[in-house]
Amino acid sequence: MSKVFEVSRSGYYRFISAKPSQRALDNQRLHSKIVVIHAASHQTYGSPLSDLPLN
Repeated sequence: MSKVFEVSRSGYYRFISAKPSQRALDNQRLHSKIVVIHAASHQTYGSPLSDLPLN
């Protein structure tokens, strides 16, 4: 795979074994909350959805 992506072998394995960043974890939590709120609001979007709290 390292040849396909034109990166060093060590760099490729370091990338695939790295832990997710704090930003990625925060984004995943936020996405989960949005999915729940979206379902609870009968799948509305836009301003009606934004009236619901995300915190």
